[in-house]
Amino acid sequence: MLRQLFVNFAAALVLIGLVVVVLSATTKLTPHPLPVTAVAVAVVAVGAIALSASHLFERPLDCTNDDRLAASYRTRFFLRVAFSEAVSLVGFVGFILSNTGWLYALGALFTAIGYYRLAPTAAHLASLSINFQGD
Repeated sequence: MLRQLFVNFAAALVLIGLVVVVLSATTKLTPHPLPVTAVAVAVVAVGAIALSASHLFERPLDCTNDDRLAASYRTRFFLRVAFSEAVSLVGFVGFILSNTGWLYALGALFTAIGYYRLAPTAAHLASLSINFQGD
């Protein structure tokens, strides 16, 4: 189920990107007085903070039984999704405020990095089990 949710979140990221492309190509947007470089710096700052801050709020996985392990993994998954998704939303707001489409792509890049780190792939799950067997 987490894999299906992960695919849905990733698909939403791409679909919002398509909306940005369509809006940029079909509408004549007037330049906004907000400087693009300031918005880009804000997107990069939020991206760096989001990627590093998610680890500060994570609790260790509870391995006392299978139900608690699943619940703690699920909590970690959604926490990482929230931090990762926030950056693309800031990029989308940056696109709206500055009328510059590549700002969403910049935010989506940070989100994709966060999604890579949280993806419930077989390799990530195997690395978790190897770490627990060593404890």
